[in-house]
Amino acid sequence: MSRTTLLHTNTSQAVRLNKDVAFPKGVREATVPRDGPRRVVVPSDAGWDDFFASPGFVLGERNQPPIQGRGHAPARPP
Repeated sequence: MSRTTLLHTNTSQAVRLNKDVAFPKGVREATVPRDGPRRVVVPSDAGWDDFFASPGFVLGERNQPPIQGRGHAPARPP
């Protein structure tokens, strides 16, 4: 993980990306979705599949409860 600074200009902010986390030269536009207090900067043409397929992102084991049985609704009168 890389640490950087925010640049403030009036009501705008800019993030300076260090060389080790910089986007390739061809990337000219980025999208910044909110994730609670975090902001994730991704190239605008990238899909979420790239994000979840990246190394280091582990969802971990999920303790899934058993499927609950459901009773059937009473039949409606004709």
